[in-house]
Amino acid sequence: MSGSKKRKPFMAKKPKHNFKEYLKNPNLFREEVREITQSESAPPARESKLVKLVVAMKTRSLEHDELWQLKKAVKKAAPYLLEALRDEDFRRHRYGPNAHDGSPLETALDLLEPLGFPDRTCLADLIAMLPPPDEVSYKILYHLARCGHDEAIEVLKAGLASDREDCRTYTLMGLEFLKNSPRGSAKFRAALFEATVPRLHDKEYGPAEHAPRALLVLDRGRAESVLLGEHIFRPDNEQIDDVLKALKDANVAVSGAKLRELLAGIKERATSYPFDYAYAHALILLARTEGPSAAAIFEDAQTWGNAKVKTAAAEAIQLAAGIADPYGFVCTLCEQGGVTDLTKPQLYYLVLWQLDAEVRNGGFSQYFFNSSSDLSCYVVEAAKAVGALEAARIIQKAIALFGEDGPYPDRDERMDQLSRVDYEAMRKLDTEYYECPENMDELLPQFVASNPDAFKPSD
Repeated sequence: MSGSKKRKPFMAKKPKHNFKEYLKNPNLFREEVREITQSESAPPARESKLVKLVVAMKTRSLEHDELWQLKKAVKKAAPYLLEALRDEDFRRHRYGPNAHDGSPLETALDLLEPLGFPDRTCLADLIAMLPPPDEVSYKILYHLARCGHDEAIEVLKAGLASDREDCRTYTLMGLEFLKNSPRGSAKFRAALFEATVPRLHDKEYGPAEHAPRALLVLDRGRAESVLLGEHIFRPDNEQIDDVLKALKDANVAVSGAKLRELLAGIKERATSYPFDYAYAHALILLARTEGPSAAAIFEDAQTWGNAKVKTAAAEAIQLAAGIADPYGFVCTLCEQGGVTDLTKPQLYYLVLWQLDAEVRNGGFSQYFFNSSSDLSCYVVEAAKAVGALEAARIIQKAIALFGEDGPYPDRDERMDQLSRVDYEAMRKLDTEYYECPENMDELLPQFVASNPDAFKPSD
């Protein structure tokens, strides 16, 4: 489904309890929300406290609230972090034998990244002290790439050529952070572009996925030429799905003729991965380029495609109707005028999009626990309106677990209701919903395309 999610803010504390405990005792959740709010609104830590936290990093992993204090006052803490990075013991220490245990070096780099990394002298010293490329933590390569300093070019090139998949993948992921960033000189971008091109043919999933995206970030014009060239943009390329996804996500305009030729070349293999994904991405690109002119191809895909292809075909039909982001459009209307200003099609789309996203992420209990279900009184009616009759039946059963009055529209009151609902009965309904053959990812775009005037700005 089209739509964007806002990034969640950094949470100062780890949850103290699991979700089921919050369901059974909502007061636990309320108390933690109060604690987090107080912690996030507290004044920045004093300088002496920041020094103690940086010193503590050398021997132990900081707690979430301690990291939050450093993040809030990172400009004040920066001199102490930079001084710590000059200490070889600080750079070499690890919190445990496992790569996921982390190290003070990785924590310091993460904290300093918003400021553009350490100064160049410190950076040069740091790189000189790093172990051989294949022994460097992939997280360090990731941070070096994000900051884009020329001094890191050779280390990053070695990371891209490493025998370790995690080193290659995380170097590429770091380079992607240079998107819309002034970081990374022309020299840096050109050198890393050349070192990234061979990763387009990487046999491992991670590097192959991130290489085309990194190229588009480093030099979009040059990347388009490479990715759309005859050596890459061809039906027998086993990584063509990653190339198409990168082009799609970067909103690169691809000619209809090239896309039609590619679609014809991969259609026979588009019933399974990776070519079903490739076909799906190509349908979206074609919808952006040709719009309604390609309607026959989209309709054809709905007759033979698997779930991935059919979902993309439905979204392509929606795009061909001139509607790119119906969820964002409806959310904006709702923020401006409230739910009462929405038309029936807009309301139906909103409540079903939110229900499907929540239930597929964490079940009906998550849906009813969160604010998305403030409008749950409309979801059965909405499911029927889009043709999801079986889903409507399952949703109605979930609502019936709350008794005659149904779920309260107020979240706080509803959380108390939910604590008394049969948890296992609700979990069984999760399974029924997951096994339901009706796919909202197909039905909602089709619903939007059938009601285009409701999802476009009025003149």
